[in-house]
Amino acid sequence: MRVWAASTGSKLSILRFQNVYGPGQSIANPYTGIVTLFAQQAKNRQTIDIYEDGEIIRDFVFIDDVTTALERCIELPPDDERLLDIGSGSATTVLELGRLVANIYGAPEPMISGRFRDGDVRAAWADITLSKEAIGFSPSVTLEDGLKQLVTWMEDER
Repeated sequence: MRVWAASTGSKLSILRFQNVYGPGQSIANPYTGIVTLFAQQAKNRQTIDIYEDGEIIRDFVFIDDVTTALERCIELPPDDERLLDIGSGSATTVLELGRLVANIYGAPEPMISGRFRDGDVRAAWADITLSKEAIGFSPSVTLEDGLKQLVTWMEDER
C-alpha cells in the first residue's frame, strides 16, 4: 500500500478495525463473528458456551461507527501516512458479551466451558486516541444499543 500510495501521490490512511458487528453481516457463517454466533445460540434458547475463563477481552464496534470513521478519513485526508485504530475503545470480556446477549433474549446464563482455540489472542482492544485526534472519531453506538439493533435486524431476516 505504501508503494502504491507513493507512486500515485495518494494520501494513505490505514485503519485497523476491531470486532465489527451489526445489521447486514452473515448470520449463517460461524466465522463472521462471535456476536452473531452468541445471538443465534441465545435466540434458540441455548446456553452460550464461553471459552477459557470468560475473561478474553475484545473490542466490539458497531458497523455505523466504522462507516463514520471511513467517511471522516475521506473528508480529512492525512498529510502523511497514518495508522488509526477503529473500535469502541472499550475492553469487553467475552463473558460480559455473552451475558448481554443472553439477557436480550431471556436465554440461560452463559456457561464457562474452559474450552479453547489454538492461537486465540487473550486481549485485543483499540486505543482510539489517535483516531479522535486525526479524524474526530468517537463511536456513538454503545454495545448494548448495537446488540439490540443487530437482534432486531436478525429477527427481520428470518
